[in-house]
Amino acid sequence: VQGLLAAQENNGYLPGHLYLWRHTRGFYHCDLATGLLQLLNISGSSDLAAEVYPGLSRLAEYYERDRDREDSHLYNVMDQGETGQEYSSRYLFSDEQADEWCKITMKGVDATIYVHQLQSGLAKLATLLGRSHESDLWERKASATTLAVRTYMWSDSQRLFVDVAAGSKQQSRHRAGVGFYPFMCDVAHHAHLTALDKHLFNPAEFWTPYPVPSSPLSDPSFSADGSWRGARLSCPWNGRVWPMLNSHIADALANVARTLDQNVRPKAVEFITRFVRMMFHDDDPARPNSYEHYSPETGIPSLYRGIDDYQHSWIVDLIIRHLVGIQPDASPTLVLDPLPFQVDQFMLEGLRYKGRKIDVRWDHKTGFTVQVDGIVRHCSPDRVRCEVPLDPP
Repeated sequence: VQGLLAAQENNGYLPGHLYLWRHTRGFYHCDLATGLLQLLNISGSSDLAAEVYPGLSRLAEYYERDRDREDSHLYNVMDQGETGQEYSSRYLFSDEQADEWCKITMKGVDATIYVHQLQSGLAKLATLLGRSHESDLWERKASATTLAVRTYMWSDSQRLFVDVAAGSKQQSRHRAGVGFYPFMCDVAHHAHLTALDKHLFNPAEFWTPYPVPSSPLSDPSFSADGSWRGARLSCPWNGRVWPMLNSHIADALANVARTLDQNVRPKAVEFITRFVRMMFHDDDPARPNSYEHYSPETGIPSLYRGIDDYQHSWIVDLIIRHLVGIQPDASPTLVLDPLPFQVDQFMLEGLRYKGRKIDVRWDHKTGFTVQVDGIVRHCSPDRVRCEVPLDPP
């Protein structure tokens, strides 16, 4: 975060591409606040909060001033590269020539959720810094964004969150994987869960052999092999499986499983398992990979690009938070809430958390054991949610 903020312009604009030739279209939408808060919770230090709060505040103000001039609390995507999801039918909703890199104006589900997370994160940072008035302000802004997403981006007819047109707020007819992003946080609630069965878990839509594709099988432009308008491209978002998207979907399903519907836990486990196993050549544990995108039908990566080790996603973090179950938060305890993965054993050793060394082990014989600085602080026969004291006994 500090590195990105070092390149921030005075008006709050935060370039995501530092290439000089991309200066005029260098903005990049991403969720800075969620990762930052997780880092603060893990470290237990407030020093970083004071360092990044001014820059993140300017970024939020830039979004309000330049990306929502209608004061709709929904935020604009202005070209297909800004979300890192180029060559997708979702942009054709705004302009039929959007794939030719023309300027567009579309209220994006992903961009708006990122801003919501930024506003919510700034409220937490302001509280941590003792700025209660500013915290209340950011909370009100986050609540306004939540209401706007639920009101204008939720499509009752499609049963999914969709992009909308700036000004008219017309809803897009195009469905995309980003339509599940509101489930990553408290924007989506129980009334929206129909989106999961109708679309995400539907084999005719997103639940492909290797889920989830960026666009559903029902999309007229869908291509499993990366073709767009008859040519195979480097970065197509019209049906390939992108670890970037999948990382978001994994956290969305895990959040639903923990906060909205316990019955989604098995589906969250199934999805994360299939996602992680996809990233091994020929299912060989000795041959891991991390390509930019994969086939939803075969799981074969984009070998034609020749680029492995492409990390604009998170994988190990998913395993630590959802298999092992560690849930970083601001409390003085260590919270674990593992999802029900069918594994015989696992071991996590030497994790640093709020200045302590954490070891977590599971096997059918000895059960679920958590150690803090080498001392057993929890032991149970099953993997269950627990809060483990961090202070010496």
